[in-house]
Amino acid sequence: MTSTSGLSIERVSSGYGRSKMLFDIDLSVGGGEVVSIMGRNGMGKSTLIKTIMGELSATSGRISYRGKEITGAKTHSIAQTALAGCRKVAGFLQA
Repeated sequence: MTSTSGLSIERVSSGYGRSKMLFDIDLSVGGGEVVSIMGRNGMGKSTLIKTIMGELSATSGRISYRGKEITGAKTHSIAQTALAGCRKVAGFLQA
């Protein structure tokens, strides 16, 4: 599943302390694709974004961006790669 042109998430698990929220997540996003993560409250959307961006540590699995592993990297290092996440946008965006 590893992609050299986008984001690759392989069997990632994460959570808060002893509370596991994500279990063996797999996701591949190609270069130039835009993806939206949607779901009910408490389903792990924010936990997934926080784990990708290094705000939470993955307890297992691998995250790579443009072919480079970023699992466990510091948030500022991940942001420097131009990877960004946006959470909880209220309302609608207007042109």
